[in-house]
Amino acid sequence: MLEARRLAIIVTLKCTLKCKLCCNCITMYDNPPIIDKKSIFEDIKGAFEIYDRIEWLQFVGGELFMHPDLHEILEEAIRYKNQFDKIILM
Repeated sequence: MLEARRLAIIVTLKCTLKCKLCCNCITMYDNPPIIDKKSIFEDIKGAFEIYDRIEWLQFVGGELFMHPDLHEILEEAIRYKNQFDKIILM
């Protein structure tokens, strides 16, 4: 059985803040991307094809609440609820 402690999936690099010490260097982007939901769905599916269990499934950004399809992304992740312990939104 292959397990991962944490897996982070980036959903967007868009952010309304201009933090000088941004850990994702968001301020360096002129037009930060929003990742297509189909690509994110493929990433989620691919993760659970590799790992039998993931302790924390993290969704990160920029400001992930700026993604217009975040609710659909989370619904897709919930389909795998028997394979992870927590969803973390960062």
